[in-house]
Amino acid sequence: MTKKTKQDDLSLWERVKRTVDPLDERLKNRAQTLAPKPAPARKLRRSVGADSRHTNIRGLKDTPARPETKPRPLPAKLDPKQVRRVNRGKDPIEARLDLHGYHAAAAHDVLSRFIKEGSARGLRWVLVVTGKGVQGQGVLRREVPLWLRSSELAPLVVGFEEAAPHKGGGGALYVRLRKKR
Repeated sequence: MTKKTKQDDLSLWERVKRTVDPLDERLKNRAQTLAPKPAPARKLRRSVGADSRHTNIRGLKDTPARPETKPRPLPAKLDPKQVRRVNRGKDPIEARLDLHGYHAAAAHDVLSRFIKEGSARGLRWVLVVTGKGVQGQGVLRREVPLWLRSSELAPLVVGFEEAAPHKGGGGALYVRLRKKR
C-alpha cells in the first residue's frame, strides 16, 4: 500500500475543481441570503444556589415552566386481580370490537366511537381485537394503545391489558372504562 501525501490530495482536489462550473453570481448571493443564520450564542447564566429544576444539562437557564392545569391520568396497566377476574369470566366482557380489515384512519374513528358509546352506556369491560399483523408487527396492534392514551380517549379509559390467549392473546386488549360521574 502506498502512502498518500498531501500533494496527492491537492492534485486530486484540483482535478475535481476543474470539472465543476461555478455558480452564477446571482445564485451565489441568493444562496447566501436563504441560508439559515446561526442562532446567537446563549450566555451561561449560572449563579450560586440556582434552582436546578430549570437548568438543563449544559447549565443554561431555561424559561420557567408555565403552571399547568391538573394533568389527566393516563390509562395504566390494570390490576392483575381484575384481569384474572375477566379471564375467568367473573367480570364479563360487555362489548367487543374487532378491527380486522380496517385501515388505521378508519380503525381510529371506529375505536373512538366504540369507546365513547361504551362509556356513555356505562360499560365497564370491553374487548378490542386488533389482530397481530404480519409476524406480530401489526400497525393496529402498535397504534391502538397509543390511541387509548390520547387526550381524546384517556379520560374515558381506566387502563388496558393484553387479553388472555383464549380471548385473542397478543392480538386483543381488555379495556376497562371509567365509571360515569
